[in-house]
Amino acid sequence: MANLLDILSTSLSFEYKVFIPPDRKWGRNMPNGSWNGMIGMLERKEVDVALGPFSITFGRNKVVSFSYPLMIDSYAILTNHFSDDKLALFSFFLSFDWQVWATLVLTLVLVMLTDAVLNVYDGHHKSFTVHLRNSLWNFVRAMLLQGTSPSPVRLWSKFLHSSWWLAVLVLITAFGGQLSALLLLKKSTVLINSLEDLVEARDITPLIGQGSSFHELIQSSSEGSLHEKLLRRVQNENGFVLVSDTTSDFVLDLIEKGKHALLMSTFNIQYALSRRVAATGRCNFNIIEDSIYSKPYAVALRKGLNRTVVRKLNEKISFVVDNGLFQKWNKEMFRNYNNCLMPAGDYVNQLKIQNFTGVIILLLAGFLLSTLVFVSEKLGYC
Repeated sequence: MANLLDILSTSLSFEYKVFIPPDRKWGRNMPNGSWNGMIGMLERKEVDVALGPFSITFGRNKVVSFSYPLMIDSYAILTNHFSDDKLALFSFFLSFDWQVWATLVLTLVLVMLTDAVLNVYDGHHKSFTVHLRNSLWNFVRAMLLQGTSPSPVRLWSKFLHSSWWLAVLVLITAFGGQLSALLLLKKSTVLINSLEDLVEARDITPLIGQGSSFHELIQSSSEGSLHEKLLRRVQNENGFVLVSDTTSDFVLDLIEKGKHALLMSTFNIQYALSRRVAATGRCNFNIIEDSIYSKPYAVALRKGLNRTVVRKLNEKISFVVDNGLFQKWNKEMFRNYNNCLMPAGDYVNQLKIQNFTGVIILLLAGFLLSTLVFVSEKLGYC
C-alpha cells in the first residue's frame, strides 16, 4: 500500500501526513451509531483517505466512499501445520497393522509345522516335538536375519527355507523403512478442514479481529446459525484481538502452538506469513480456505471529498490495478509466503530414550523368561 500511496502522491502532486487511529482499529459501527477506527476518522472528517485496503460493506458505504476496487479477497482460517502427536509405548509395532502381524504369525506356525512333519516322514529319528522346536528356532533366526543352523540339505527343505527367507527379506525391509518414518518424521495432521470444524473443535480457540468487517458480519447473523455459534465462542473464550495485532508474532505464536486458529483475510495472512518466515526462517502453518467470506477491497475515501480529486484518484488506482502493478507489489511483498507453508527444515524428530521404552521392556522380558527357563531346566521341569 505504501507503493500505491507514493504513486498517487507523485502523479497527482499532493503531500500527505500519516495518522494512526488511537484505538488502532479499522472501523466498526458502535452501538451509539458512530464508527471507531479509521472509518470513524473519515466519518468525522479528520482525514481524507484511509489506505487499508478495506472490504466494501453496506454499512461502511453509508459513511465513507470507496475507490476503484483493488482486489477481491476472501477470509480463511490459519492454523498450525503439525500436531504434537506422542508415540505410544509399543509404537514400533504400528509399522505394520494387526492383519500383517497376524498373517506373519500364522505363516510362521504353518512353515514350522510343515518343516517338522516333513522331517519326521523323511526318516529322521528325532521326535515330532524335537523337530518342531528346532523348526521354530530356525525360522525365527531367519526372521531376525541370522540364517539357519544347520543349513538345509534336502531339496524340499531348501525350497521351504528359501521361500521363507525371501518373504522375511521383504517384510524386514518394509518394517525398517516404516519404523524409520514413524520414529523420525513428525506427523502432519490437519485438525480442522472447515469453519464448521473450527466451531465444533472445543480444544481450539477461534480468533478474529475486533472491529473487522467479518466481526460486523457475524454480529448481524441469525440465532442458531454457524456464524452466531462462532461469535458466541469468540466472546466466551476471549477470542477478540485488535486488527493491528492479528499479524503480530504474539498471535502467530499462539496459532503455532496449536490451541488457537485465526480467521483473517487471505491478503493479511500472506503478509503475516511472509514476514514471519523472513524474520525467523521458519513457520509451520496451514490455511483452510472454506469460502467463509469474500468481498471486494478498496481504498476508503471521506464522503464529500472533491469530485475531481476522487475521479483522478480512481483513474490512477484503475491504472495500477489493470496493469498488474498492484499484484506485482503483492508478490514482491509476499515472496516468502510459499516457503512458510512448507515444513521447516528441522522437522525431523530427535529420538529419545522414551521412543525405545517398549523395546527395552521386551528385552527385559526376554531376560526374565530365559532366566525362568534356565531355573526350570536345572530343577528338572524342562
